[in-house]
Amino acid sequence: MEWEERWRREKERRKRMIEEGGEKFEEENRKLKWIMSYNDNRIGMKKEAAKENEGDDVEEDELQRYHRQSYPSEIFQTLEEMKMEDILTDLILSTEDGLSLHVHSLVMAAVSSVIQQKLQERDGDEKEISLRLGPDVIGSGLAAVVEFAYIGAITSLNKDNMMQIQTAAVSLGAPRVLELIKVEEDGGKKEEKLKKISAEEQIKAEELMRAVRFPFMTFREFREVRAVNLSMECSGEVEVELYKSALKEFGFGISDCVAQKRIRHPKDALVLVGGDELNPDMGHRLPSKQLWFANSLRSGTGLVKEIEWRLLGEMPDQPRFRHGVGVLDGQLYVAGGCYFYAKTDTMKSVYSCSMAQEDEDIMTPVVNIYSELKELKASLNVLTADLNTAKNELAEQKSLIHELQKQLKESPKVAFTASMSATESTHRGPFSDETKLIFDKVLTNIGNAYDPVTGVFKAPVKGVYYFRYSGSAFSSHDMGLSIFKGTTRFVSSYEYNSGERNDLMSNGAVMELNVGEEVHMRLWIRSWIFVDRRYNYSTFTGYLLYPLDSTSV
Repeated sequence: MEWEERWRREKERRKRMIEEGGEKFEEENRKLKWIMSYNDNRIGMKKEAAKENEGDDVEEDELQRYHRQSYPSEIFQTLEEMKMEDILTDLILSTEDGLSLHVHSLVMAAVSSVIQQKLQERDGDEKEISLRLGPDVIGSGLAAVVEFAYIGAITSLNKDNMMQIQTAAVSLGAPRVLELIKVEEDGGKKEEKLKKISAEEQIKAEELMRAVRFPFMTFREFREVRAVNLSMECSGEVEVELYKSALKEFGFGISDCVAQKRIRHPKDALVLVGGDELNPDMGHRLPSKQLWFANSLRSGTGLVKEIEWRLLGEMPDQPRFRHGVGVLDGQLYVAGGCYFYAKTDTMKSVYSCSMAQEDEDIMTPVVNIYSELKELKASLNVLTADLNTAKNELAEQKSLIHELQKQLKESPKVAFTASMSATESTHRGPFSDETKLIFDKVLTNIGNAYDPVTGVFKAPVKGVYYFRYSGSAFSSHDMGLSIFKGTTRFVSSYEYNSGERNDLMSNGAVMELNVGEEVHMRLWIRSWIFVDRRYNYSTFTGYLLYPLDSTSV
C-alpha cells in the first residue's frame, strides 16, 4: 500500500476522533506533548533546571502525582442528576412566565451573589428558600444561568438569546456569566476575520513545509512534525496538503515523481588543466593534455552533490603535470610543468586560454611572456628603489620631528604677569622725576625671571620676548608710561586729561634679549597711575616667544 493511501486513512481516523472527542483524543494529544517535550529536552530547551543530588550515592525517588482526568466533569454530572431528581434541593427559583426550578443553594451561591446574601440572611430553622425574579427575567434566561452553575458552560448561548441570559445574570448577580457573554460577543466579531487569517496561514504553511529538511531529522523529530501536520490538516477548514507537498519536494516514497535536484550554473568556471589521469592500474601514471570545466553544480536530497564536467579543449603541446596556472584579465595562463617524471624534463612553454575562442583554437602560445616578465622585473626594481628612497626620507623626517620635540621639551618656559598692590584704591604720582614702577603683586611668574621687589625682568635665555602693559587713571589726571630695555626707552603711551570718567591705555612690544638683559617700566614726570586693591587695572606682562640658542644664566 502506498504511503498516500495510509496518510489518507490516518487523516480520516483523526477527523473522526476530533469529532467524537473523549479519552482517545486526549491520549493522542498527550502523546504529541510527550514527543515535543522529549525533543525540546534533547536540544537543550528545558523548562526547569535539574536539581543536583546532595548525597554522593543516594538517589531520591521522584514524587509522582496521580489523578483522574474526568473527575471534575463527573462531579458536575452527579450534581446535575441530583437536581433533576430533586435530591437535597433547598432553593426554588421562579419567573413571571411560570418557570419554577428546584436547585441546590450552595451550587447557585458559587456563581450568584444574590443567592449568597440569601443564605447569610436565612434563619436556622428555614429549610427551603424561595426566590421569585422580576418580570424582566424570562424562563430561558434563568435556565441558562442554572446550567452554567452546574456544568460550567451554556450550551444554548447565541446572539438570539444573549440579551435574555444577560438580564437573568444581572438579576442574580452572576459576574462570570456576564464575562462569558462578553467573550462570546467579542468572539463573534472576530470570528470571520480569524477564519480568513487561518485560511491564509494554512495556504502559506504549504510553502513553509517545503523548506523542512526531513533527511536531517531524528525519528522522534520526524514523528513530531508528522503529528503536527496531521493535526493542522484535520482541524483547518481549508483543505491543504502540508505533509504530501513537503515529501513531494524531497522525493520520499512518491511513486510517480522524478528526483528533484537544484541546479546552479556558477558565474566563474572551475577549470582542471592537465595532470595525471585516473587509471585502474595505480602504478601506471598517464599525463593528460585536456582541459575540463564545471558546467553546473547539482544539489540533491540531503548531502548528495554532483558536478557536471564538460570538455573545454586540449593543449597543443605535450601532456603536462606539475605546471603553474593563473588568471589575468579573464585569460587563463598555463606555464611550465613536466612531461615526464624527471627533474630535467621541465617545459618552458606558456599558453593562454580564452572561453570565447573556438574549441580547436582554445589554447594559444604566449610568445612574448619572457620579455613581459623582464619588463615587469625592471618595473619592480624601479618601484623598489623608489620605496627605499621614500623610506629614507621618512626616517629623516621622523628624526627631525624627534629632535624638534626634544628641543621643545628642553626649551625654558618663561612668562609673568604682575600688578601693583595697595591697601586701598588710590593714585601714585605725580613725581618730579621719571620713576620706575614696581609691580609687586605677582599673578603669574613661570621661570621666576621677574623680580617683584625691584620690578625688573631679567632674560634667563637669549631669545625673542613679548612685553605688554596696561594703565588706568581718573579723567582729571594725566598718565604717561614707558617700557625700558636696560636704559633705553622702547615703547610709550600717554593719556592727557580728557574730562571723561576714567582713562585706560595699553601698549606692547617684541624684543630680542640676550642673557641677563633687563626690562622694566617707568612713570612719566607729572603723571599719575591708578592702583586698586582688587581688580588689577594696571598690569605688566611678558613671556618668551622662542629661544635663539641654549645659553642660559
